[in-house]
Formats: sequence, C-alpha cells, structure tokens
Amino acid sequence: TASLLILDEFAKMVFARAIYSAAKPTIDGGGRLFVISTAKGRANPFYELWCKTEDRANKFVGLFLPWWSRPGRDDDWYADKMAESTDPTDVLQDYPGTPDDAFKSSGTPRFLDEWVKHQRDNHVCAPLIDSRTQPDQVPFELDGIPGLQIFHLPEPDATYIIGEDSAEGLPHSDPTAATVLCCETWEEVACIDGKIDPVLIAHYVAKLGEFYNWAWINPARRNHGHTTIAALVELAYPNTVNGPDKRPGWDENVKTKPMMVDDTAGALKERLITIHSAETVRELGLYEIKDNGTTGAPEGKHEDRVVTILMCVAFLGKPKPVMHSPLVGSYGGGTPVLSGASATAGLGVRSRLPIGGWKPPAPSALRRW
Repeated sequence: TASLLILDEFAKMVFARAIYSAAKPTIDGGGRLFVISTAKGRANPFYELWCKTEDRANKFVGLFLPWWSRPGRDDDWYADKMAESTDPTDVLQDYPGTPDDAFKSSGTPRFLDEWVKHQRDNHVCAPLIDSRTQPDQVPFELDGIPGLQIFHLPEPDATYIIGEDSAEGLPHSDPTAATVLCCETWEEVACIDGKIDPVLIAHYVAKLGEFYNWAWINPARRNHGHTTIAALVELAYPNTVNGPDKRPGWDENVKTKPMMVDDTAGALKERLITIHSAETVRELGLYEIKDNGTTGAPEGKHEDRVVTILMCVAFLGKPKPVMHSPLVGSYGGGTPVLSGASATAGLGVRSRLPIGGWKPPAPSALRRW
C-alpha cells in the first residue's frame, strides 16, 4: 500500500485513464492520492474526476487555485498576459480565475459556456428517485428499468415528450439514453441512461411513456434507432412521433440536425428549458462545432443525452398532433407474455404493457386500462 501518491499534470498524460486505473488501488488500504493538473479542456479524465468531485459522487476533496493565488500577481499582471496572448482562451486555461474558465474547451462550443453554466448553477440537482441507488423507491410501474432517474413525478394534467437515442447495448458501445420533458414547462422530469439493447429500450420508454400520462415518444431515426422504432410499432404504442416525412421517429440528417441544434441553442440561450441531470449538462458543455462545420461530441466522448434533448426540442417546437389514449384492446389490451430478454431484464406482469409480445384477447376479456 502506498502512503502518498501524486499524479501531476494529469490532464496532459497520454495514458491518463490507464495510469489512474492502475495506481488508484495502491492507496485503497489507507494512503492518500493527489491528482493535480492544468485543466486543458473538458475532453479528458481530469475533467470527469473534477465534475464527480463537485457532485460529491466520489471521496475526493476539490481545491481550485486561481491565478491570483501566487504572490505578486495583480490585475495589471493579468492584463499584460491578455495583451501578450494571441488567443485569450489560452490565458483562461493557463491562468484561470474560476473552474469554468479553466475547463473551457480549446474547440468551439456550440452551446455557450454561460448558457450551460446557468443550467449547472440553477437547475442541476440530485434525482428524487435513482434506480441505481434507490431501487426500492422506484414506482412499481417502472420496476426493472436500468439507469432511471426521476426528478418529478407526473402531474395529472401535464403532457410529456420523451426523446430517445438508441445504441447497440454492448459493454463497449455508446450508451442508450432517453429524456422526459414536460411540454408545458420544458422541464426535465426523468431520464434513462445505460448499455441497453435497442429492443429493450423500446419496452422501457413505452413503460415510461405510459407512466407519464401516455407521453409522446420521439426516437432518433439513425443507426440502431430503426430497431427501436420497429419495436415500438410492434408494441402499438399509441403516441409515437412521426417526423417531417410522416414516418415514425425523427430522421437526424444534414437538413434536420442543424435546425434541431439551432432550436436547442435558442432554448438554452433564452432559458426556456430546464435540465436537472448533471450528466446531460456536461454533455451539452462538451458539444462542439467541428472543423467541417458539423456538430458533435469531442472524440472519445458521448452525445447520446444531447441527442435526446434535440429530439424533445424538435417536437416541442412544432404544432402538436392529437394525443391518443389507448383504445380498448388496441394497446396493452392483450395478455402479457414474458419471454426472452424482456423477462430476464426484470420487466414484470404488474405493468399494463405487453411484455415480449401480446396475444389478442377473447372479446369477453377486453377491458379499459
């Protein structure tokens, strides 16, 4: 066991993640670990550790030293540094006054730091219910949904929209994510995040949609999203959003994506939207403009939660279609059948949703939910 371990300029280490993973166990027997670094943007493990420390999600104690901590530095000294620099961003990173200045990305953020900072400072909060730490507090209708965080329970007369982005669901693939916003207030009320199969996520968001007053579901129609959309169609969920081309789901292409990103930027700038998830706010802060003019996460980072926000805003910015409640025998009116992966994932027959498929009931068995 090491008594003291210091990782200096951690953000600059080429193999920082591997070094940390190998070194951290050496102090677990009672030693101390100091991780010190110039920030060098947000696309590195040092930023991840710092964010978890601020959220009190680990046992580190955060300490930030602003540029004036060193004796002999005053406002005149700082003004000289800014005047001598060809890029003010370099000065902010090398001589920061706040953690936000220190972590400013060297790239061009699509969502300005002040917009993201407003969300982080005023709205980010601990979830009311977290399935990972409070599984016994999850409403029985949502039992078995992994990575579920609930910030507000549904209001009886409110309307909700679920933006969803599917991935492959494998251990080394991108996460699958879903975000629930209230249509009246544009406030985040729940989210899902995890390595979830694209078929299973259809079951999960359908259960979540039912719980939130038969919410609209707007899945991203890209890559594995086609599988999720097919599963939602098979489930006959009554309120799946059709995109501009009248097909289920929202196609994210060179025409539609810039409009969705611009609308989301406007919502953040005008403070029309409220995000409670710390991880979603982090992804929004990392989202950048690429050299070729497109937008996305930095290399090695994720944008799944950003995409779910784009899906929500795409729906909220358009005229609303007529919402449908499930008709007799049309959705959930069949006999639940537990089978395959859905059963092993913990989806139970307490739900009103058809699990793993449904059998048409006899006329006498038809009932309203």
